[in-house]
Amino acid sequence: GGGPGTAVRGVPHRLWGGVVRRVTASASGTKGWVGLRTLTVQSFLYANDRESIVRAAEATANSAKIAISAGSIAGWALVLGDCGAVATLDEQAIERIKAAVEMSGGTFIHEVFAQNLGHGGGHNRLAPLTESELLLFLNPDAVLGPNTIQSLVEVMTEAVGVVEGRQLPPAHPHDLRQATG
Repeated sequence: GGGPGTAVRGVPHRLWGGVVRRVTASASGTKGWVGLRTLTVQSFLYANDRESIVRAAEATANSAKIAISAGSIAGWALVLGDCGAVATLDEQAIERIKAAVEMSGGTFIHEVFAQNLGHGGGHNRLAPLTESELLLFLNPDAVLGPNTIQSLVEVMTEAVGVVEGRQLPPAHPHDLRQATG
């Protein structure tokens, strides 16, 4: 457990929807979730623009705050792993991110690895740092819309293992099917 500002270490994440208590039927006769889930948003840094990271963290904190207010999640954490040979974030940027995350009811964890672990290696090193039912992998400069977290979490049902948001504008444009994206 732990409250805002508390680093939590322990069991690795269960990718999107692992250990969640469910009821077999609600008053409307449909299956639903009991209890609120927790979310960890994780990114790793490697020579990214500092101000873009802060802006993205502030937008993520806002989206998480809205998801908490809507009852979509009970709590959240932002975990950043710095893989650069030179630290990407200075103390001022760390404090700005920490303040935004904590003001939205979240926990901020910043780990400095000082080595390029690659995409999978970076996420694998970050995943065990918190205990959450839901895990969101996010590019460190991705700016979430206000309802992004709420929208992603709401489609997580017992039959869904992974949810992916649509990035605008597309980072790697390719032909998309109009009906499905």
